[in-house]
Amino acid sequence: MSSQNATLQMATCDNVDKKTSFPEIVFLGTGSAMPNNSRNVSAILLNISEDTSIIMDCGEGTMGQIYRHYGDSTDDLLQKLQCVYVSHLHADHHTGLINILLERQKLAVKLGIELKPVNLILPNRLIGWLKIYDREFESILQNVRITPCKDLLRPTHGNRTDLVQLYDQLNLKMIQTVAVNHFGQPYGVAVTHNNGWKLVYSGDTMPCHGLIDIGQGADVLIHEGTLEDGMEDEALDKRHSTIAQAVAIGNKMNAGFLMLTHFSQRYHKMPIINASESDMKKIGIAYDHMKVSFEDLKVLPELLPVLKCLFADYLAEIEQTSFKRSQRQKSVVSNS
Repeated sequence: MSSQNATLQMATCDNVDKKTSFPEIVFLGTGSAMPNNSRNVSAILLNISEDTSIIMDCGEGTMGQIYRHYGDSTDDLLQKLQCVYVSHLHADHHTGLINILLERQKLAVKLGIELKPVNLILPNRLIGWLKIYDREFESILQNVRITPCKDLLRPTHGNRTDLVQLYDQLNLKMIQTVAVNHFGQPYGVAVTHNNGWKLVYSGDTMPCHGLIDIGQGADVLIHEGTLEDGMEDEALDKRHSTIAQAVAIGNKMNAGFLMLTHFSQRYHKMPIINASESDMKKIGIAYDHMKVSFEDLKVLPELLPVLKCLFADYLAEIEQTSFKRSQRQKSVVSNS
């Protein structure tokens, strides 16, 4: 674990022995494209209760991140893992899935029991790929239920037995997906629990009205903030979002809190955030191995000034790079 992540974990813990409050979010990977020493690629663990967890995206190395985070308790986590959701087909969001499935199978053999089925919510083309892998290489789809992301575009499950089982097993009122603006069969998702809380995960996307619609009134929006403000053209080309665009989506959604993640690895220590004072009170920056309950979220904005101080030299460097880039852009425009 990097020193800055360790510092952040200590800063966010009022009492390391306090009882876990659910739901709980554990960020296992918060970087984009490829890992570096500070940020692995996308993976978010949502602990719904003491015996039920969901993983949302699982890029390469996610299983290793689980071992690092949970240590001797990894077997317990694998037993309570009830669902894996993959937002789209890019490798930094799904190539850790096979290893997770294999580790669950090994655990079942080790314990001599049959674990609860794990529900896989996946884009169609990924389902086909997994079936080919299962048939041609090694068995990975034992005790698995598969639901295509497109089957959750409508908010009700009707009389479909598989969706009734999915909702019941996870104790959820609703899981709704929406097609978002990226590449590789991309989806966003809104998860609503029977207890009333609602969490929305954008996956990779540029600003998307559909995500705003399904996320209205969410307690927490986890949204990608791949690029800094001023890089809107690059964000458009790559169909990603800038920090300001993610903040705007959260406001339009009336989300209670915005967690930013999926940062370009150029911001491996901290992204540049320029937001209003009112917006800054409901923004958190995700780091690998950060663990937060909904009750903890109010503390995160108070850490932003501390982080800016901690990474002052680093921020000065990337702000200088940003300034030079803006000057080059102005020169191009003036000469055209």
